[in-house]
Amino acid sequence: MRLRPILFFCFLAVQHLFAQVSTETELANTKQPAQARPGYFFYAKPYEVTMTVNLWGEVPQQGVYVIPTTTDIIQLISFAGGPRETSNLDEVLLFRSPVKKGTTAKTLMNVDVRAIMEGKSPTVMLAPGDMIVVKRLSEKLTFMEVLNIINTVATLTVLGIEIHTLTK
Repeated sequence: MRLRPILFFCFLAVQHLFAQVSTETELANTKQPAQARPGYFFYAKPYEVTMTVNLWGEVPQQGVYVIPTTTDIIQLISFAGGPRETSNLDEVLLFRSPVKKGTTAKTLMNVDVRAIMEGKSPTVMLAPGDMIVVKRLSEKLTFMEVLNIINTVATLTVLGIEIHTLTK
C-alpha cells in the first residue's frame, strides 16, 4: 500500500523535471507561416541593373527574385527573410545556367553558406538565371524531444500501475 504514494510522488517529480515552456509566441507563429506562398519579389533601386534568380526551399519567402547584379547568396537569403531553423546552411544547392550559348547543361554547386557567414569561405556572387535551393536539415530528435518521450512513457507506466493496483 505504500507503493502508491511513492509512485504518485515519482510521477509528480518527473512531470516537474521535464516540464517545458514553449519559446514561440503567438505573434511569431502568425507572422511567419510554416508553409509560405511563393511569390515575385523586386529588390532594386531605380535604374539599377538587375537580374532574375529563383529561390526555393527552407526560407520564409520562396519565389522569383529580381535583384541587383551585385547580389551575393547571403543577401538573397536575407531578402527572403533569412534561413529557417530547419534550413541546412551547410549544403545550399546553386544551379547555374550555362555560360556558353547553345549548351543546355546547368552546373551544380554545393555552397556552404555557414562557412561564408563565419568568414571561412568567400561569398558566392549570383548570376542571371541562377536557381538556389536551401535544403532541409535531416529529421533528428533533439535532446528535449527525447526527454519528452521519456516523460510520456514514465507517465503512462505510472498510470498503468495505478490502474492495475486499483482493479485488483
